Amino acid sequence: MKQHGYNDRQSCTERRKDILEGDWIYHLEQHVKTKLSIQRIENMGVPSKSINLFRSVVEQLSVLYDKAPIVRNENLTPLQDAYLSSLNVFRLHSRLNKYVVGLRECFIKLDWSPGDHLSEAGIRLRLVTPDCVEAYADIDNPTVPYRIEEKRCRKIGNKTVDCLDIWDVSDLMNPYYEVRSTNMKSDYTDLLGLRFEYPYVTDDGRPYLPWVLYHASESTCLFNHHELEELVEATLDIGLDWSFWRHCLLEASWSQKYTIDLQLAGLEHRSQGENGARAEIPIAPNSLMQFTTDSNKESATGTFNVVEAAIDPKKIAESIAIHSLSICDSLGISPDIQKTQSAQSGVSIQIRRDSVREMQKKYTRQFQSGDTELLAKIALINNDNSDVKIPVKGYSVTYPSIPMSHDELTSKLDFSLKLLANGLTTKERILAELNPELDASDIMNMMSEMEQAIPTPTQGV
Repeated sequence: MKQHGYNDRQSCTERRKDILEGDWIYHLEQHVKTKLSIQRIENMGVPSKSINLFRSVVEQLSVLYDKAPIVRNENLTPLQDAYLSSLNVFRLHSRLNKYVVGLRECFIKLDWSPGDHLSEAGIRLRLVTPDCVEAYADIDNPTVPYRIEEKRCRKIGNKTVDCLDIWDVSDLMNPYYEVRSTNMKSDYTDLLGLRFEYPYVTDDGRPYLPWVLYHASESTCLFNHHELEELVEATLDIGLDWSFWRHCLLEASWSQKYTIDLQLAGLEHRSQGENGARAEIPIAPNSLMQFTTDSNKESATGTFNVVEAAIDPKKIAESIAIHSLSICDSLGISPDIQKTQSAQSGVSIQIRRDSVREMQKKYTRQFQSGDTELLAKIALINNDNSDVKIPVKGYSVTYPSIPMSHDELTSKLDFSLKLLANGLTTKERILAELNPELDASDIMNMMSEMEQAIPTPTQGV
């Protein structure tokens, strides 16, 4: 059973995860109750979650793994390189990227699968979101956990029991893994047959956790669940605004007609039980309505008039769009105004490509740290279980940048060529800026190929 409330880390992360995965109607309903009266909520009906600003922004910023990262290691032989590629290390990273950006942290759990009728033997990776984990770190190394407790359901006898899988390397001489009840009173490790000598040890005898924690930004603590909280709150606000827009569209976006001392001819009265009777007449777009004067009035004249629509749906939608743009701007995210205004919904946000590229650069260092740790631990676990050994150290990871648009590339080249003409830059530097995923050796090779492609001018006789 989910425990809702936003004063603790697990609940706060759970709310973000629900919004990110589209399962956030509960949170929206609770938010609406804090903003509107009961009567207005009843009139408005079930709120609409059709506009999800948080998910839209997170997905547009999570592009680091749209193309496969480039892994380099001078110690890899061609055979080892092919074997590492076959492990498909980054198969979960597209979703990992979204979780890290949205939840600010996410774990990858590693282990070795011996193989069965469902899968082959090999490295097994599993995403674990922070709401399922309690972790502890040393005060002098606050972003690296030494103990991890994962909430898991396990079959014990004929019952499914909520348990904690505990991994602890705080004591280098006595690392351990055990399974306990959530209140820590019962130890199920032996009952499940999981008591074993701790297997995760480096070549020099140091124990490590078979986990990798990815961070979205530099920090002084393990979890940063309040980062981007403004975007979460804005998403709930806009969900309320859009629900109200829909209510106004259905109930108050057309003119109202009324009469004084006139009766509509041909009305049929239908009983509605305890709700009284309803007078109605079926009409078509090409039909003409006839009115008669009220027979109880001495005057033979009546009045027919129209009250204009109470609201303008377009203006409300534009106001919601301005709200969305303001939130993104306050977070340092630059929306593409032209695309936003031309969107059919009127409130969708399209983030500018150069802004996404800048955000990608900010995330790169953190993901590089996580990916190099992941590769090292994959190598350690693989070397303990596989006949094919791969290097543990020496890995570097780079990420292909988002391609520039034609206008961006033209502007960049014009500026770079002007700098080159004035001796303020070099060709190598220009190539490096246009191809940030390439290292220095790749740039030099590219320069050599370009020089060879340029024909040598022939001397006249």
